[in-house]
Amino acid sequence: MKRAIRLYVLVTQFIFTMVLSGILGAIIGKSTDPEGTSETLYAGIGLVIGLFISMMLILQFMKNEKLAKHDD
Repeated sequence: MKRAIRLYVLVTQFIFTMVLSGILGAIIGKSTDPEGTSETLYAGIGLVIGLFISMMLILQFMKNEKLAKHDD
């Protein structure tokens, strides 16, 4: 049960990070160029940055879990 909760938290965090970084990129793109297509470009860049951040957080979580198992 504990493992399922951890997996749920990781997946939820991954989805929220991706969605929010895409939305933030779209907002920045809309404010910098309201008439053009920068909104899509910045949303894509936000998604890539969100993916990178999510992967780094997941790797850090897995590293901490390995250290916690060795301490037991």
